[in-house]
Parts: sequence; structure tokens; C-alpha cells
Amino acid sequence: ILLNNRPMDIVGALRLARRALRVVRINFGISFFYNAIMIPLAMAGYLLPIWCALAMASSSLLVIASSSMFRVRGTRRDFNGES
Repeated sequence: ILLNNRPMDIVGALRLARRALRVVRINFGISFFYNAIMIPLAMAGYLLPIWCALAMASSSLLVIASSSMFRVRGTRRDFNGES
């Protein structure tokens, strides 16, 4: 829905959507790495439970940091027609 008569807002919305999709893919990759590698190692007994807990916490922090970067990089300018 356009709230005004500026067609460039569509371009800004598409840029914002692409950036959001990129962040989702990065976060998915981080989570997939943890689940695909760390969990089988823990189940096999190669890792101590404390290391698994630290790895899970660091994985979560990486996802949060990645999502926070989306906000820091200036989503406001996408809707002003600037790049």
C-alpha cells in the first residue's frame, strides 16, 4: 500500500525486502551450521555439555547480532529514495 504518490517508495520497499531476506538467509545459515555440526558431535559424546551450551549461546548471539546489523545500516534511507 502506497501512503503517498511517490513511486520510488516501491523501489525502497523492494530494497528493504531484499535486505531482510539476506539477513534471514544469514541467520538460517548460522542456525544450520550449529544444528548440522554441533548437535551430532554432542550426541556422539565428543563434546562436553558445557561446550555445547556455550556453542548454543554463541550461535544465538550471532543471530541476534546479525539481525541488529539490519537495523543499524539505515533502513530509513531506503524509503527516502536514496541509496
